[in-house]
Amino acid sequence: MEKSSRFILSVAGNLGIIGCLYFILLYLHFPFWLIVPATLVSVVIYFRKVIKPTDAVEKLQWFPLIVFIAGAAILTNKVYYIAPKHGLWDAWSIWNLHAKYLADPPHWKRLFLNDTYCHPDYPMLLPSVIAFFNKLSGHFSLLVPYTVHFIITLSIPALIYFETYRKNILIAGIVFILFSVNEFYLMEGTSQLADTLLAFFFLCAVVCMQYKEQTMMVVLSAFFAGCCAWTKNEGIILAAVFILFNARNFLTKGRFNLFIAGAGLPLLSLLILKMFFAPANDMVSGQSASSFHQLFMADRYKLIYDFFKVNFKLYFRDVKMFAIIYFITCVIYKQLPDKQLLIIFLIATIYTIVYALSPHDLEWHLATSQSRLMHQLMPATLFLLSKHLAEFIPDPITRFFSARQRLR
Repeated sequence: MEKSSRFILSVAGNLGIIGCLYFILLYLHFPFWLIVPATLVSVVIYFRKVIKPTDAVEKLQWFPLIVFIAGAAILTNKVYYIAPKHGLWDAWSIWNLHAKYLADPPHWKRLFLNDTYCHPDYPMLLPSVIAFFNKLSGHFSLLVPYTVHFIITLSIPALIYFETYRKNILIAGIVFILFSVNEFYLMEGTSQLADTLLAFFFLCAVVCMQYKEQTMMVVLSAFFAGCCAWTKNEGIILAAVFILFNARNFLTKGRFNLFIAGAGLPLLSLLILKMFFAPANDMVSGQSASSFHQLFMADRYKLIYDFFKVNFKLYFRDVKMFAIIYFITCVIYKQLPDKQLLIIFLIATIYTIVYALSPHDLEWHLATSQSRLMHQLMPATLFLLSKHLAEFIPDPITRFFSARQRLR
C-alpha cells in the first residue's frame, strides 16, 4: 500500500479509537486525566502498526505531488468560502450538542433525557471525538468540529488519489479535482454532520479489503466497518452488508479472531449505548401493523425514485459519468462488475425499503435525508469505479514520464 494511504488510514483509525475509548472510559467513570494517556497510548500503538517504520518509503514524484497540492489548494479555497461556520441544523441540535454533554463528565448522562429533537439514540463516535479534543483544549470551541470535518473532507479524495495515481495519474487527478470543485460534497463535508465521517470510514473499509491477503488490512477493514456502525444508525446497515459480503475474509475459521480484534471496540461502544442508555429509535418505534402494507404501495416507490433522479442529477453527475464509462469498459474487456459494487447496490436497496416503511411524511423524509444517504456511498463508489478505470483507460501522462525516465 502507498505510504500516504497508510497515513490517511491512520488518521481515520485514530479518530475511531478516540471515538470509542472516550465513550467507554466515560461510561466506566474514568477521570479525564486517565482517559488522555490511555487514549494516546492506544493511538501511538495503532499509528506504529499501520505506518510501519520498516516499510520501504516510495518517494512521491514531483508531478503527482503537484497534482495533489493543486487539488488540496482548490478544495481548501472553496471550503473557506462555502463552509457553514456553525454547521447546519443537525450539527446544532444533535452532533455538537451531544459533544457538549459528553465534554461534561459529571452530567453527560443527562443527554438521554433530552429526546425531543436531540436524538440520543444516535451513535456517539463523532460527538466523542469532538468532546475529547474540546476537553483537551479546556473549553468548548466550534473550531474543533470545524477542523475535524475539514480533515475528513480532504482525506476522502486524498485516499482515493493515493490509491489510484500509481496505476493512472490521469484518472486519479480527475477524481481528485472533481471532489475539490464539487460544492455539494464540500458543503456536506463541512456541515459538521456525521454523514461524511461515515462515508470516510466506509471508504477506508473498502480500501483495506483490496489488501485482504494482509492480516493487518483485514483487521483494519473490520475496525472501519465497526466504526460505521458506531457513527450513525444507518451505518449499522453499511457495516452489516459489508461484513456479509466479505464473510469469507471475516467469519471463516482462523479469521474470526481478526474480525473480533478489529470490530470489537466500536461494536462494544455501540452495545453499551443501545443496551443501557439509548431510547428507541423513532423509525423503529413508529412502526405499526399498517407499516407492512406500505411495502406494496407503488406510489411510494415512484416518489422515492423521483427524488433519487433529482438528487442524482443535481449532486452526483460525476458518479453517473464514471459509471457509464465503467460499464462500457466492462463490456469491451469482458469483465464482470466488481463484487464490492454489489454492496453499494444492496445498501441502496435497503435504504429504499426503509423509506417505504417510514412512519414519517415520505416527501419530507426524502427531502431532508436522501441526498445525505447517497453522499455516504459516493466516495466508496467513486473509488471502486476509478480503480477499475485506472487499469483499462490509457494514461498518456504516466507513459510520457516513463518514456522520459527510460531515455535518461
